[in-house]
Amino acid sequence: MIVGMNFLPTGRLLRMLRIRRGWRQDDVSTRSGLSPAAISRQELGNVGSLAALERHAAAFSLRLDVRILGRAGALVRLGDEEHAAIVEVIASWFRNAEFDTETEGSFSEWGERGRIDLLAFDPSTGMLVIVEVKTQLLDLQDLFGSLNVKERLAATVAERRGWRVRRQTVLLATADTSSNREMVRAHPTLFADFVRRRLTPAALDTAQRHMLTWVSHEQASRGTWIAGRQPASCDAGSRRFCSGRSLGPILAA
Repeated sequence: MIVGMNFLPTGRLLRMLRIRRGWRQDDVSTRSGLSPAAISRQELGNVGSLAALERHAAAFSLRLDVRILGRAGALVRLGDEEHAAIVEVIASWFRNAEFDTETEGSFSEWGERGRIDLLAFDPSTGMLVIVEVKTQLLDLQDLFGSLNVKERLAATVAERRGWRVRRQTVLLATADTSSNREMVRAHPTLFADFVRRRLTPAALDTAQRHMLTWVSHEQASRGTWIAGRQPASCDAGSRRFCSGRSLGPILAA
């Protein structure tokens, strides 16, 4: 049993979902591969391992999102600072290249809302660049789903800013860490459309729809990247898309 973590709310939620679907504990056992006794224990908040809890959640087509709680504000701020540092590096490059730039560009189109880390538009060529910044490559399903929405809506978002778009490119700017590079190497099919280049006018001009650029900590005038240093790992049951783990369980659809 995992000590020091309160799984009772999670167990109650799983029990509520089971009852709502009219399932017995045996039904959840069959779907998860766990024993009925393990299902009963987890519903009471007695969790032996996170792997077992993940299998329990997967029976309801849910995933386990484990986060740090308590005095973790400093870590959150650190991640925000590093994200902002990468945004500033990329924004400075586009400003120097005489692109119109907008950071944290929000949108609400056709019922879909969100924000874009950086929008860059070249009035002379009509090129629009949608920049997504990542300190850590963790949940690739979420990343590519979000990019798909932004790519579809980018032209409309640009028009509302008075930009006449002739061509658009998605730029994924990622902290240059060993774990991020390993994530890209581990998923060649997902990143197949991303040309990997240092950000230069020539590279941007030759990129078709997607480009990935690595941002080193030296470029951001930092000693190292902290947020992206922990190793990324996937278990056998979730090899296609990976997500990180910390402390404090949350179930997400």
